[in-house]
Amino acid sequence: MQNGVTTVRFDQTNHVGVSDGDIYFFTLSSAVDDIKTVLSNVRTCYPDRPIALIGASLSGRTAIRTLVECAIEVESLILLLPVVDVEKTVIAAAKADVFALYEQGHTLEYLVSENVVHRNFIEDVCENEFRGITGTSKELNSFVARVTTIGASKDD
Repeated sequence: MQNGVTTVRFDQTNHVGVSDGDIYFFTLSSAVDDIKTVLSNVRTCYPDRPIALIGASLSGRTAIRTLVECAIEVESLILLLPVVDVEKTVIAAAKADVFALYEQGHTLEYLVSENVVHRNFIEDVCENEFRGITGTSKELNSFVARVTTIGASKDD
């Protein structure tokens, strides 16, 4: 803690970095579970401190879902270049409509920005309503945390 601010940074399970697990098992739902676990630990260790949650890129989408599902009070959510339309972003990154391929029953494994888009990931996005901007907008309107979004002029 410095200047009255405590910072907790973690790697999501089954993701890139030094986290445990294999990228083939990474899903947005598991990322939400990881964030909820971290928030629970933060609240236990610092019961009287306000919590701000920061989500960048795809973690922005999982941070939004976390606030919908989590009982722990988060005072503010800061989104840095958040992915708010997962389907559009993944299709652009993969240069293929992996969602249509998934719906047609194809095996998926595309290299996307050094990460692998695989069937487990796409299946989770579809089945747990992470797919489009409509769900993101609905979730953003369902909690009381103050939200600050930082985007770039050429981001859609």
